[in-house]
Amino acid sequence: MSDPRVSDISYDQGIAHPLIREKIDGLHKRISLLEAENKALREQLRWVPVSELPEVDEDILVYSTYGGIDIGQYYGDGEWSDSASHWMPLPSPPMESGQ
Repeated sequence: MSDPRVSDISYDQGIAHPLIREKIDGLHKRISLLEAENKALREQLRWVPVSELPEVDEDILVYSTYGGIDIGQYYGDGEWSDSASHWMPLPSPPMESGQ
C-alpha cells in the first residue's frame, strides 16, 4: 500500500467488528487494483526514447527533434519517417456511444 493514510488503518487499532474488517480488506484490494491500473495506463502514455524501438511500419506518435508531434513510422534499420527523438503508440479510436 503506497498511501500511509490507508495503511495506518489496521486491526491493531481496535477494529474488531467483522463487517468493518471485511470492508477494509475490500478497500485495500480495490486500492491495489487501481494502483496497478494507474501504473499500466502511465506506461501506455509515456514518451518512449527511440533507443526502444516500436514495431516496424506501425503507425505511432512521433516527437520530432524539432519539437513537433506527428503520426509517423519506424521503418527498421534505424530509419524513421521523421527526425524522431521519442515515440508512443497511437491511442485507441473513440468508441461509439452506447458501447
